[in-house]
Amino acid sequence: MARNEVQYRMRCRTPAAIFAAVACLVLTFSQPAASLADDAMTARYNPEAETAGAGEIAAQAALPTARGISCDGTSVCREAATGLPFQVLPRSFSHVYRSKSPNEADIAVANIRPFAPLYVFGLAALQPPDSAAEAGGWYLVAERETGPALGWMQAVDLLEWRQALVVAYTHPGVFGEGRQRVLMFRQKSALLALLQSDDPAAQAISLYRRLAGGEVPPELISKEPERFVDISRDFYLLPIVDYEQIDWEGDEVRVLQLASALPGKRGADRLDDPTYRQAAMKKPEQVMETAVRGLNIDLVFVMDMTRSMQPYIDKTREAIRAIANRASEAGLEERIRYGLVGFRDDVALTPELEFTSRNFTPELLAIDAFENLLHTGIRASEKSSVGYAEEVFAGVDTALGSNWRPASLRFIVLVGDASSHPVGHAQNTTGKDAATLQLEADDAQVHIMALHLVNPAHPEDHEPAQRQYATLSHIRGSQNEAALVSLSTEDTGGFQAAVEEIGGSITGIVQRAQRGQLEDFSDLGPAPDSPAPLPEDPAGQAGKAVRAVINAAMMEYLGRDVDAPKDILAWTLDRDLTNPSIVSLDVRVLLNRRQLNDLILALDRVIQAMDRASISNKQFFTALQEVAGQTMKDPDALTPNLKLSQTGLLPAYIGALPYRSEILHLTEAMFASMTAELRSDLDSRLRAKLQSYRDISSDVDGWKSLYPGSAELDKVYPLRLDYLP
Repeated sequence: MARNEVQYRMRCRTPAAIFAAVACLVLTFSQPAASLADDAMTARYNPEAETAGAGEIAAQAALPTARGISCDGTSVCREAATGLPFQVLPRSFSHVYRSKSPNEADIAVANIRPFAPLYVFGLAALQPPDSAAEAGGWYLVAERETGPALGWMQAVDLLEWRQALVVAYTHPGVFGEGRQRVLMFRQKSALLALLQSDDPAAQAISLYRRLAGGEVPPELISKEPERFVDISRDFYLLPIVDYEQIDWEGDEVRVLQLASALPGKRGADRLDDPTYRQAAMKKPEQVMETAVRGLNIDLVFVMDMTRSMQPYIDKTREAIRAIANRASEAGLEERIRYGLVGFRDDVALTPELEFTSRNFTPELLAIDAFENLLHTGIRASEKSSVGYAEEVFAGVDTALGSNWRPASLRFIVLVGDASSHPVGHAQNTTGKDAATLQLEADDAQVHIMALHLVNPAHPEDHEPAQRQYATLSHIRGSQNEAALVSLSTEDTGGFQAAVEEIGGSITGIVQRAQRGQLEDFSDLGPAPDSPAPLPEDPAGQAGKAVRAVINAAMMEYLGRDVDAPKDILAWTLDRDLTNPSIVSLDVRVLLNRRQLNDLILALDRVIQAMDRASISNKQFFTALQEVAGQTMKDPDALTPNLKLSQTGLLPAYIGALPYRSEILHLTEAMFASMTAELRSDLDSRLRAKLQSYRDISSDVDGWKSLYPGSAELDKVYPLRLDYLP
């Protein structure tokens, strides 16, 4: 494909890309409530939706049903195909009226917060747009799914939001090597013109340079701040209103129309506002010196404590002693806290191991107390486990639940000489794999470094262990880099040097931060007076790894007082405009607690049915009837050629989301044809997802309120599509 060629196409099949729609989502994705004259929005009016003479809410069933919406006049309207509550996004400077009359005296809520989702409880007199006027009609809206209604809003003041999809900014990467920030265009045509130009990257770089020089290109309305806004910490809403998938530079990319909102905050963040432009253009290094003076770091060691690991526990103790001396001399006892998690193997199989994983520090410790802990009772098991692999994943899972301090940089140092039992193995006690744990670490702002001790006596374990440790220690914001140190089990001295390098680097960073000596990212390297280790020895590898994760963590830390842009409607690309291989925006589905609870119950029933079918040799759908017959629309209508998505057991909205499901298309014949190994693998993956849902459900801090005083069941969570079954 020529460099300036952009190919457009409707997506009505199921591709492998993350935005692959199970149905023809480009036609049903998110219909605007009204048409705009300019190119800021693509309106798609469906003539089949027109119904004349609509009356009061209770008499309007024909109208919403024709548009794929079901309203009963008493509760929230729902998407007929998915069961999702029907939601809309208010435009800026819009009002809610007590009745269907746009008179100032009839305003119930003036200037309602823009682009914050509202629930629809009724529709009235919707009219198609023509060449001379915008669409007419009214929506009865509420802030909560359970009501009560606030009043009526005009169709022209709303955007329909019919898939509950949002995007989040991806980690921008380490300083000097990461992605460019997302640019937000006023009109779709301007963005497409850039993509179709002879040199799109050069055109984009020109826009960035003009912004850096204080100029505001007229085609831009806003931009992502230079400092990273982490949705897991600082919640924001970027709902996808419309999108088009295109081929650009050999990659499938998405041109997105996004709205933006910040719960509890108002005011359009546009580049023509000098205050916002100054805040958005301020780079991380410009705030580093003052922002890091109160820097705290939490460091948790996750150690294999099986029989072979006693020499490394001893060397860790010696390394910590050296680190403690340096920390005490610098007066950093309150700045750095330490933790220890040990893992062995499944005690259900080998009770003599005493524990599968154990947190020895329910409260993180100062360096002196941590050193004392290592001297008193921390020893490797005297009993060997069955097989060479251990429960590494259980150790990491336990460590992620450490009692981290709220404003600290969070690090895990994983130490082990064996791979972990994969998902599906009888001794995998968490039901999780490396990729799932790495996503959970991302959401918890925890950065993992791994020390893989390579045992020459077990070459068969080298590759699986290396792959798992590399996945766990993926450096956030990088393409495929890992904070991984590999060294021989025979090199105990090298191991001690690596631990000292990690601890010493962290101590040095905090010391320089406290003195005001961290002014830019180049200062995150070794202290000027530190001897330079050889790049390939363990200490050299460890130094490179710790600098990379500190860099990535600092990028998050320095964005703590910056907000995502709000109260705008804009077009953007989901990739870096200068490098389409780098993803800039991560797609998520916004679920409330009710929806997640429904998903937990449904997936639990599917797993029970799979177990029952495998154990008793029953047909899968027969087992489904037994497990969840009362929840199905018509249990007796189950036939062998049905897909699981057609049973009514799983929430219907899952089938309309743009991801590839493992189970939606599962039929009786497909299940019967699966080998025992394939069934076991599928069962394990589903159990891992189910456990992730339960972890998310219990994560109090992860659930966000869209409105003041929201009930617990109305709080929302931006669930990654990777987590869906």
